[in-house]
Amino acid sequence: MSKIKPNSISKKNEVIDEDDFKKYDLESLVNRFEFLLSDENWKNNLKKIQDLVSVFESKYKDELISVKSKFIKKGGNEIDFEFQPEYKIKFDKISKDFRVRKKIFYRERENNQKNNLEQKLQIIEDLKGLINVNENINIIYKKFRSLQNNWHKIGSVPNSQNLNLWNTYKHHVEIFYDFLHLNRELREIDFKHNYDEKIKIIEKAEALTNSKDIIKASRDLNSLHIRWKNELGPVGKEHSKNLWAKFQKASKIIHSKRQEFNKNYESILKENYQKKLILLKKMEEIKNSLPSNFKEWQKILSEHINLRQEFKEISPLKKNQSKETWDKFRMINKEINRNKNSFFKKQKIIQKNNIKDKKDLISKVKKILEKEDWSSHSEEIKIIQKEWAKIGFISKNISQKLWGEFNSSCNLFFERLKKGYKKISEEDEKILKKKDEFISSLNKEKMPLKIQELNKFINDKWKNFNSIGNLKNSAYLISFNNFSSALNKLIDSLKLKKLDNESAKFNIKILGIEKDPNKIKDELLTLKRKIEDVKLKVLQLENNIDFFSDSSSENPLIKEVLEKISDYKIQSDFLDNCLLRLKSIERKRNKIFGTKEIKSEAEDN
Repeated sequence: MSKIKPNSISKKNEVIDEDDFKKYDLESLVNRFEFLLSDENWKNNLKKIQDLVSVFESKYKDELISVKSKFIKKGGNEIDFEFQPEYKIKFDKISKDFRVRKKIFYRERENNQKNNLEQKLQIIEDLKGLINVNENINIIYKKFRSLQNNWHKIGSVPNSQNLNLWNTYKHHVEIFYDFLHLNRELREIDFKHNYDEKIKIIEKAEALTNSKDIIKASRDLNSLHIRWKNELGPVGKEHSKNLWAKFQKASKIIHSKRQEFNKNYESILKENYQKKLILLKKMEEIKNSLPSNFKEWQKILSEHINLRQEFKEISPLKKNQSKETWDKFRMINKEINRNKNSFFKKQKIIQKNNIKDKKDLISKVKKILEKEDWSSHSEEIKIIQKEWAKIGFISKNISQKLWGEFNSSCNLFFERLKKGYKKISEEDEKILKKKDEFISSLNKEKMPLKIQELNKFINDKWKNFNSIGNLKNSAYLISFNNFSSALNKLIDSLKLKKLDNESAKFNIKILGIEKDPNKIKDELLTLKRKIEDVKLKVLQLENNIDFFSDSSSENPLIKEVLEKISDYKIQSDFLDNCLLRLKSIERKRNKIFGTKEIKSEAEDN
């Protein structure tokens, strides 16, 4: 059975809105009043709001009389009677806001309609001016078509002027056609245009006969009839009857289906009610079997969103069934949201503790590196690494940042062991001190905000940094880590766009690894993994779109998914560029390294 949208059937079988204000108590009416007025499209609900106000005033009057009567019966003096409940104060405040808004809305609409009237009157004057003008008939016709298009684009005019204005416009259009038909060639062009447009209308009407949504089909057919009658001129006599007969044939099929629909309206209401009950049962199952981990929560929330969307699309229902299903729908959704919020609140606390635990482990590794007997702590470092792996979930961005810091410190420890780290010489100590002073001076620098200028700034500072002196092994690692950490903090303080921030930091990373083939290979592998990860996310999101019943780009959920896909694709392009850049550095290095080897072999021979 097709889904039927509200406010779309005949007056006889009109869908009753879920808001039956007479059943609301006074406080509920005030809350509903506030809700309706908070909607950005409140103007579309003017009648509904005015009905609500009328019901409230009637109920409040009854309540006032009742309370006053009880007061007097208890011996109270009528002069001393006061009754100003909180909900009435709130209602008066909202009413005042509504009156102000309504006044502005009507004033703006009146001004717009007056402006539209002036524009349409001017078009009629311009139509008059097209007759008997000493100008090329083709140019005149183009002006006529332009005036017609402009007429239909202009909005409504005051009701008192509407009928007279339309008849005047129609009259002058007919006069123009009489004038136009004096030119046989142009008359044929006009006939052909009208013929082509009417053929399109017939094709659309015939397509509507196959529509499952008869309510929408009836509405669309009505629009086609308006266009046929009011917007298009005549066709050749040999085509006129045939075209109208085809259009009427399609129209009769749709009218017949509409009549059949009206007969079956009761069964449609029952079927829609059953559909909603089935969806509510599925939502109830979600409510009663809530997951305990983040991944499962994401899965059921996605399923829940789809069920909500499907539920909202089913209509019409009988008034009492609509209220029943909506009440249950709200109750279930409220419970699911409460449990969801509770879960994520707990997760936030757990994640906060996990972040603290990881920071503590980073601090432990750094303290070991500063000890005189650091090399005797290799087992402790391994234990720390195992502890790190046991710590629970942290959001990806924070996790990557902490992992980078932790991994860098652990790598430094094992790099020292591998290279037989010893206390640095006095000369290296002096160079380190000067480099540290240079790093401290960076805080006083004013960094550029444009990415190209920023990268040039970084490269210049790197040259200055290296000109202080050369360091080897661990001393170099310590020095570079200090340099990169300082610059990364400064870059973060600039509040750049995400990709600009990452680009600048990647530039710094390259400066530190471009002479180390092993680190280049490690970074290449990291980039490839990231690219695969991003591409997988894009694929998953694109697959998710297929599950939406309304895949229009205007659907807010689809819009959000499309924005995420766009962001991931931009991220993927950025990572691809980083990969190409690093591969280029690797090729150049291999070429230079290979050349040196060849020269060395030649000298040996």
